[in-house]
Amino acid sequence: MKFNKIILGVLTLLFSFTLFSCSESEKKPEDDTTKTELKFKSAVLVSVEGTSDLNIKASVQGEKGVIYAVLSKEDSSPAASAIVEGKNFVWADHSVEGQALEATISDLEAGKPYYAFFVIKHENVFSDIVRKTATTIEPDVDKGEGTAENPYKVSTIEDLEHVGTGPYDTYNLDWNADNTYYILENDIDLTSKYGENKESWTPIKIGRESVFDGNGHTITGVYISTTSTTNLGLFEGINIHGMVKNLHVTNVRISSNGYVERPKIYDASLEGEKKYTSTNADGTAQGIYVGALTGDCKGSIENVHVTDAVLKVEGSRVGGLTGRLYSDEGTACKINKVSVEATIEGVSRLGGIVGLIDAKSKTNFETPIVTNAYFKGTIKGTTTFPTEDTYIAGEYLGGFAGYARAFNASNIVVDATIAGERHVGGVVGFLQFNTNVPDHNSIIKDCLFKGNLSINIGTNMGPVVGNRSNSNATTENCIATGYYLSSSIFMKKEEQVMFDNLNATAKYGEAVEALSKEWYAQHLPSLDLESIFVLDENSFPTLR
Repeated sequence: MKFNKIILGVLTLLFSFTLFSCSESEKKPEDDTTKTELKFKSAVLVSVEGTSDLNIKASVQGEKGVIYAVLSKEDSSPAASAIVEGKNFVWADHSVEGQALEATISDLEAGKPYYAFFVIKHENVFSDIVRKTATTIEPDVDKGEGTAENPYKVSTIEDLEHVGTGPYDTYNLDWNADNTYYILENDIDLTSKYGENKESWTPIKIGRESVFDGNGHTITGVYISTTSTTNLGLFEGINIHGMVKNLHVTNVRISSNGYVERPKIYDASLEGEKKYTSTNADGTAQGIYVGALTGDCKGSIENVHVTDAVLKVEGSRVGGLTGRLYSDEGTACKINKVSVEATIEGVSRLGGIVGLIDAKSKTNFETPIVTNAYFKGTIKGTTTFPTEDTYIAGEYLGGFAGYARAFNASNIVVDATIAGERHVGGVVGFLQFNTNVPDHNSIIKDCLFKGNLSINIGTNMGPVVGNRSNSNATTENCIATGYYLSSSIFMKKEEQVMFDNLNATAKYGEAVEALSKEWYAQHLPSLDLESIFVLDENSFPTLR
């Protein structure tokens, strides 16, 4: 009996210990997830074929944790907290708790290595940082074939710099000047690279049988500062049968200090104007061609517009559009539907549209070479003294052309202030007979000028033509309205000589009281006010 009691007591003690043990086990918490090791199931960074994009993907093992990822150009692992913050990286993103992260990263530099850094975070616990790297691909770019059907595509500053220059190593192409077609894909702003305290633009070429189609886009910021004396502009020249069309050029700044005309002797022993007109036989005649669009044009220009242009040149043959329009090899150059808003300053042969118009022999002028042109701005001819006793006068200035030989023009509209020493015209400064094409009779038809004209010496100034030596040149339906002529003071060092050949306050021509479409239809019948020109708030025509 006593033995049984002992056995019972032992069993009771064991039972009690078991209950106690079970009770303590039930009180123990489950495994703490914050102490669970956070691991990646996958983490990849890969380049996308045919593009400069990268694909980034990552997933976690299990269902806990937010994935954070950043992309950097530097192969230097950031802290986990920096990855989570995601600042100052090329790209940063994160997933939803327990889910995968997947993204395509665009706008990256082609052919460059990039580094991705991944970390998982859960309840303030971070995984180890995983690093992946990939190099972006140089994408296949369709730059065209240079044909009329598939022109070379110009979309960057670098593209524009290579037009007409030959080998283009970036794309292993040959962007020839001749027999090549180009098309502008978008607007291009040159001011990030060219401008004051930056680089000076080097003019590009449009060769024979070549075409540059602006496609309605704008090139901004043509900046040239040079001592060069030839062919300055966005283009240095447009060659025979070449063309520039459908383009807007704005914010043009061109300056050059290379004077170019044959100097004349300043002879103090002579009287009046003669003091300034003796010929210096030892002088050397040079050429400079400057235009906001092109220095020289032997081809054609169609539907081109220039705004905010400042051309300040100590030289000659300067035009708001082109410095020279030169017909060669029997075919006349052509300009149609162009407008220029500019300030032009130079020495000689300055024009709102063209500085000098000239032609070689056997040129065919069956159709007008210039039609539908509009200029608004100022033209100033300055006198330069290259030596103590010689000078070059600011002469041959016109709102359309400064100096013109053998050409046709129609529908020319000028709204300008023009000031020089002599040979100043509202439309053309000087008309000269061209012995190369003796059978051609130049004509300016349906032209309109308003503004102010002034000269310092001489009497050669007129509301349409300043002076002429070409009796075969004629004007038809050319009207000047609301303009003033004046003479002023010509200065040579300390000496002042005033010529009072013109009354400074005289008004020439009659201002038309009420301009209208009906008035223009009667007086300038070929001026198209429906599709090419439009009347402004003052009923003055401007190009659409």
